[in-house]
Amino acid sequence: MSSVGSNESSIALKEWAAVCHAIAGGKQQILFRKGGIHEGPKGFQPEHQEFWLFPTGFHQSIDGVRPEFADEIRHILDQPPPAHHIPIQHYCRVLATHWIEDRVLLPRLTPFHILSEESISRRFDYRNPGIYVLVVDVRSLPEPVILPHRAEYDGCHSWVTLVSSVSLEELPPRCGELSSVVREISDLLAQ
Repeated sequence: MSSVGSNESSIALKEWAAVCHAIAGGKQQILFRKGGIHEGPKGFQPEHQEFWLFPTGFHQSIDGVRPEFADEIRHILDQPPPAHHIPIQHYCRVLATHWIEDRVLLPRLTPFHILSEESISRRFDYRNPGIYVLVVDVRSLPEPVILPHRAEYDGCHSWVTLVSSVSLEELPPRCGELSSVVREISDLLAQ
């Protein structure tokens, strides 16, 4: 686990490998979260403010991203990591959390993500209408740390406790504050 001032973390959030790539490349600043089957009736809960991204291909398809990003993302889908290896490289800090119950607000977030409207709608409509939006800042290790796959990582749940903590020491310092992005998204959702 990680704590304030800790130099390692074992907390990870499962996310499409394509989204992990987009966040690391600055093309996406938000995560949409609803929750999986194994997360109970309340679904996803934003219980951690800092975490590693755990790239997954589960439910991921080229149709899940907007057409303008399809070519760039296709290589991620065509070249998944070796079986039974989890590349951990991108560390996120949550800057703001929003719960959205009005689907009219979703198109306002288009500049901040690569996902298709259909993909977000499916997540929004799952179980009960509504979705979490996490505004994140990301820092990346120079090279991924490869962890072995474990059976407890499988299944439809968002949060994973990695069997080994991953050091934060090689992460670059935060180079800028994303307060303008946080403010812009908050303003868009308040209108």
